Amino acid sequence: MPLNKEVGMDGKVVANGEVDPAPPGGAIYVFFTGMLLGLVPIFGASLRGQGWISETIILARLLFVVVGSVFGILCVRLMRPDNCHLRLRMNHVWHFLGYGVVSIALVNFFYLKSLEFAPASIAVFSVFAVAPTMTLVVTWLRKKSQPTRRDLGLILVIILGCVLVNYASDWSNSYWKGVGFAVLAGTCYGLYSIFGQGISAQYHALPLLFWQFVFAGIATVAFFCAVPRYHEVFVQLSQFAAVPSLPMWQSAIGLGIVATFFPYLFYGHGLRLGLNPAIASALTLLEPVSTSVLAWMFLHQSLSPLQIAGCALVIGASLRLSQQQMRAR
Repeated sequence: MPLNKEVGMDGKVVANGEVDPAPPGGAIYVFFTGMLLGLVPIFGASLRGQGWISETIILARLLFVVVGSVFGILCVRLMRPDNCHLRLRMNHVWHFLGYGVVSIALVNFFYLKSLEFAPASIAVFSVFAVAPTMTLVVTWLRKKSQPTRRDLGLILVIILGCVLVNYASDWSNSYWKGVGFAVLAGTCYGLYSIFGQGISAQYHALPLLFWQFVFAGIATVAFFCAVPRYHEVFVQLSQFAAVPSLPMWQSAIGLGIVATFFPYLFYGHGLRLGLNPAIASALTLLEPVSTSVLAWMFLHQSLSPLQIAGCALVIGASLRLSQQQMRAR
């Protein structure tokens, strides 16, 4: 779920703060980001149906992205030896800790846990309702500025959309547990661009992705090692490696590479091509739409007309908040 709104390495921002006109390719890359991220619940449900617990899916997703990043870096280095270095500046370690632990590892953990208890469309819209609000609140606190009436109005619209989305749902304890995990995922997701300020433009997209997920993977492994009830994760992963299962490998590669590695890479590349970050943010709102459509097609999950109206309010208000944040910067 990339939310990094900084322009990439190529220096596309001019002196007055406006972004140079970008070729249409940037928008195409970010469009595919939103579409491919919608596959996460599909591959996750497939792995869960084959016996994996959510925590195993969480760690496998991180590991496959790290492997994909290394392979991508090697390919780029073969074609352009002077490009795509893995060098990490020590003064950026804290930024990557924030990136990896809070906005990758915790988002990954909370989002995939939410899919265990709540329908995919409900979970993803809950994430997208909380994330822009969290980003806005942090921006207010950092700049010590007062929220405008328009900002508060948009937040109220998002809350109304969430009420409509959840109004006609099953109010069981497990359902609300799923919504709670989604809210936590959205809170951490909203901090993504905060941790990335000042460093994203200094790294090629592949090393940036590599270090984000390495820190996320280390934090996740350490957490699972420290909590005894999560030791089953390592048993399942060792069985996965020792006894190859084609359907399981297909789902794991689909989750880690197709639905995670490529979307994050496409998003960063779209910004490097000069795409306006406000447009990129708007295009990523395709993720909850594609998630809902794919969940309806493959998981037989559907939304009522009232829930669809709530989803429309969440998307519209989130889009307006993103645009206002970009103008404020």
